[in-house]
Amino acid sequence: MLSRLFIGSYTFTPRNGRRFRPPKAIRASYAPGAEYQVFLLTPEASPVLIYSFRPEEAPSGEPAASYRVPKDQFLRIPPQCARFFDCPCILIGAGDRLELHREEAFARRMAALSGTPLPFDILRK
Repeated sequence: MLSRLFIGSYTFTPRNGRRFRPPKAIRASYAPGAEYQVFLLTPEASPVLIYSFRPEEAPSGEPAASYRVPKDQFLRIPPQCARFFDCPCILIGAGDRLELHREEAFARRMAALSGTPLPFDILRK
């Protein structure tokens, strides 16, 4: 069951091998072996699931700073967002509690859609 939700800005670099770069604070919170999902937020549409991944380790043993997005998944990004380097996104992954960085109402709606039980802890930066 998905029980951790991160909301933030993810850097997509479509001209640089289709990669996204989660914020450093979020990378530090990855659970070993957990699967994460990245949803893209757009003003006009519902969240779009664009990528699922398991955290990789860099040669230093720390979580990798960016992840390659498979072409078939990257193509799910709406065209108006794929042109930009920074798009607002959320990351949902397995964990012991739900963490919300901002946009509480939206996060509650996504929690309900993902089957995460309520109430949940709200942690803000």
